[in-house]
Amino acid sequence: MTEQLFFSDLILTPPEDFDNFVPGHNEELYLCLSSLAPAQAVCIWGLPGSGKSHLLKATARLYDGLYFDASSFPHDTVDTPHANRDTRTAFSTPHDTNETPHTKVICVDDVHLFSEDQQAVLFNLYNNWQTYKATEQVFSLVVSANAAPKSIAVREDLRNRLGWDLVFELHALDDADAQLAFAQRAFDKGLSLSKEVTPWLFAHYTRDIRTLLALLDALDAYSLEHKRTITLPLLKNFLDSKDFSA
Repeated sequence: MTEQLFFSDLILTPPEDFDNFVPGHNEELYLCLSSLAPAQAVCIWGLPGSGKSHLLKATARLYDGLYFDASSFPHDTVDTPHANRDTRTAFSTPHDTNETPHTKVICVDDVHLFSEDQQAVLFNLYNNWQTYKATEQVFSLVVSANAAPKSIAVREDLRNRLGWDLVFELHALDDADAQLAFAQRAFDKGLSLSKEVTPWLFAHYTRDIRTLLALLDALDAYSLEHKRTITLPLLKNFLDSKDFSA
């Protein structure tokens, strides 16, 4: 008996990397992070859903770096992340046992959500970044927030440090870029979509690219189960069916 399929069970989360990020109007930021210079400090700000976490996780993964968000960032200054500490994360790759790990990049996400204690730790981290810039302990720092540094609701001395080096606004994808990302995912999966599918989705369904890509993954499984190609009638059947649970 075919196991019932539910949309929530079919959302596939591919690794956050630069290959599956569509720059859109963020080409300069994309190039900066994908070829990050030593001792660079980058502050990225943008609205929810614009892709900040994706970019920070992709950056940490690319450079075998550290990634923190509000739930994982330390609350005590004695635990301030340090470039020479062996604090490996899910993005880390195995090191030779005789090698002293040296993290080149530290990524800190959603700093606008930080508590006062976490803000003190981040303040320390920026001071360390400045101190080590011309030493062998040099590291790059990439942070994100929901607003430009001068408007973030954090302590003023930290707000100043967030703007010390490069600041980029991360622009959400427009419809053309989102359709490009959708078409690229379909191509990568080897799917053949009838020409009506993508325009209909963008006209009648959410334009959030993460939800659309998850829908495409679920629709792929649904079409395989029913042994039918992905056409507009199949899409509508799926959205109307008990198998769809968004």
